[in-house]
Amino acid sequence: MNIKKITTMIIFLALSIQAEAKDILYTPPLSPYGVTDGEDGFYCQALNINKAPRRVIIEIFNSSGEQISSKNEFVNPNTTTFLLGKDRITQFCKITVVNGVKADIRASASIFKTTGDTGDSVSIAAQ
Repeated sequence: MNIKKITTMIIFLALSIQAEAKDILYTPPLSPYGVTDGEDGFYCQALNINKAPRRVIIEIFNSSGEQISSKNEFVNPNTTTFLLGKDRITQFCKITVVNGVKADIRASASIFKTTGDTGDSVSIAAQ
């Protein structure tokens, strides 16, 4: 194989990797710990705003980059899916749009706390 063919293959592979990476959304990390009463938690959610079903992979990672949980499913137009994380550890979401582009999906990470009949929630958008 000559140098020209090898160079062409390397450029093609690099462009293919970049094309896949653009369809991934990340959230900033959130920490649902420090609650001593009630329940607290973390979850990721994704909304399909496209007119066609989209397959998304939702993954939750801890602050060390270890995967905590994942979900792979089709999301119909104007519907959401979500994935629960773990309690009391710093986490972030990675949402991969498999058969579309990231503009097809709106995603967020949320932490919540409930005590009795009341609750608080904080959500942050994925980019």
